[in-house]
Amino acid sequence: MNNIYELASDDKRKKPWQHVTSAQVREAIKGTLLESVVEVLESVSNPKLPLEITLPKALALAGAALSQPVKDYDKSDMSRQGVDWLKVRINTAGGQACNIWSLIIGETASGKDMGRIVPKISSTRNLSLGSSGSAEGLADALSDNGGGLLCISELRPFLDKRCWQHKATSFLTDAFSSGSFKVNLSKRTSEARQSNFAFPSILANVQPIILAEYGDICSVEDGFLLRYLISVVPASTSLIRPVTEEICCSKAEDAIDVFMDTNGLVLVPPNYLADLYSTLVSGDAEALPYSRRLINEYGPRIATILSVEKEVSPPIIDASTWKKTELILLWFYTMAEQVLLEFEIDVRQRQRERKLARALKYIQKHSPCAKSDFSHHQVRLGDSTERDRLLNELEERGVIKLFRDNGKTILAISGGPKVDCPF
Repeated sequence: MNNIYELASDDKRKKPWQHVTSAQVREAIKGTLLESVVEVLESVSNPKLPLEITLPKALALAGAALSQPVKDYDKSDMSRQGVDWLKVRINTAGGQACNIWSLIIGETASGKDMGRIVPKISSTRNLSLGSSGSAEGLADALSDNGGGLLCISELRPFLDKRCWQHKATSFLTDAFSSGSFKVNLSKRTSEARQSNFAFPSILANVQPIILAEYGDICSVEDGFLLRYLISVVPASTSLIRPVTEEICCSKAEDAIDVFMDTNGLVLVPPNYLADLYSTLVSGDAEALPYSRRLINEYGPRIATILSVEKEVSPPIIDASTWKKTELILLWFYTMAEQVLLEFEIDVRQRQRERKLARALKYIQKHSPCAKSDFSHHQVRLGDSTERDRLLNELEERGVIKLFRDNGKTILAISGGPKVDCPF
């Protein structure tokens, strides 16, 4: 497994991680309990669902199964918090859970929700937190089932600031690794909701157009989107059809039962995955903050999941498993890097379009008007250099004209096309 991701290629412009294929990732999970879950998840369609759908689902389900409290857990005992109650604890940063957030980005009818196997298994194993909810509802659910799995069929309400589910994003982000919470989420009551154990896992789907429309840069900067393992469903012209025969889930259910029976302290070496980070840095990776989260948090989690065996507790992570983990992380990183770069560009462009629309709205209302008056009333658009850039762009688009009159620069509507912008 040495340097498994350093593959020969005719395309020298590709970075090392961009050579990683789904076939190699499939080989990396071969013989593990995780593979057993993937095989059931992919069997719901013809042709089989791609690994970009099934692996994130399997990881979220396995992560929830491993993020359960010890048998003597007492929700009323506030002297022990978070990691103190974990049945499986990774020895990083004082203790880390195995909970996983997976985000699958794919077009409608791409098979993201086909089969509903994950909700079924999570429900029968008492791992389910439901499908969505307000921050208040999720806090209540986590108080009862702190290591549960939240399945979100469409992430839009959580990204749209106008939806009540959006308030849950900050709460979920805090709960991801803190392991406990005490929060007042309602203006109608001063009573705080609290729990001494909260390590939620999430399986979420979103369409690319929805992410582009409703996501904003704050979703990245506040850590909500960066918390996810990001997967992109490959474009395909094939018609993915659900199978007509009955789906047998026993293989996946048996695997999840093993995850739930696992316990103990998982040991991780001090410099785990250091070579992986060096590869990303030397290869000019463009989403290094995301890569650091992958390595620091998801690296140990995925390595633990790959190492789980029946009647073996705690899991022991060997050198070959770390190499397989490197490969899987690079596979996820490749997809996430492109998504985050395109998302950031798209978001910043939309922010600029809003500025252009605001500038145009003022000019339309006051046309013709002096540039000095525009600058005085539109200081929120930026400094003088930024305002000049906006005016120049509006002029280049043909929607306004600038001319001199009595020593003043005048702005006026030119009758050109409108600025295409959601204002």
